Amino acid sequence: RQKNAAGRLHTTLHSELLGRLSSLHRARLLSTSSSTAAGFINALPIAALGYRMTSREISLALKLRLGLPVSTPGTACAKCGTPVDALGHHAISCKKDGLVSKRHNRLVGQLRRWVSFVPGVKTLLEQKMDESLDSRPGDIWLTGLLEVAQYFLDITVVNPCAASNLDRRSHEKPLAAALLAESLKVEKYADERKAVAKHAVLEPVFYPIVVEAFGSVGPLARKFFQKVSGCKSVAGSDPFLDNLRNLSQLLSVTLQKCNAAMIAQCNPCL
Repeated sequence: RQKNAAGRLHTTLHSELLGRLSSLHRARLLSTSSSTAAGFINALPIAALGYRMTSREISLALKLRLGLPVSTPGTACAKCGTPVDALGHHAISCKKDGLVSKRHNRLVGQLRRWVSFVPGVKTLLEQKMDESLDSRPGDIWLTGLLEVAQYFLDITVVNPCAASNLDRRSHEKPLAAALLAESLKVEKYADERKAVAKHAVLEPVFYPIVVEAFGSVGPLARKFFQKVSGCKSVAGSDPFLDNLRNLSQLLSVTLQKCNAAMIAQCNPCL
């Protein structure tokens, strides 16, 4: 009874807080409210597992999460020359010198490594659904998973506090930016999947793996992770249930380490 009462109180206070915040800070708070966004906080700092973060990385990740200043506003970005904002939102979206691509590739590598622990799974990077199709390939192509389909994964990081996403109302509900990115990716690959399905032995299944810059994961990504978590691991006969929590923490730590690096590179005076 006490737990239920406390839950109702927390919900009320959360709603009141959202009502007082600007659109930008509402988007941040909604995005940081999911359990996956707190993965780097809950992870034990074990270097061998990839969970170790430096003091500066932790500091910048927490400031980003709490909406605290990480740089002097108006200072020119060291990479592209654009005036940076105090909260670091330009830095974690800056595409100059491949900063966004490096973060993307780190997440792709971690996800590929995790899936590879399922017996019989083969993975390829940037494999097209069909070589005859003139299009950009997905990030990871999987065969051997559950033996009923071949899977194509495309990983994307979106910033719900970016002006473009705020214009699309990312501040109105949780995962709004992730949901929009998922729908755009599904639409983008729909024609290719249909073309391949006509002559494929295994049904091609596409999953957009969308991660918001604060760590929340889109529902289609969660669905895929749950599917894999029911498989047996290489290490033994136990399902991937514990490893699903490990993946959530690993992706969160990797994301925040990359965000911290992007903030530091755009603001060399830090």
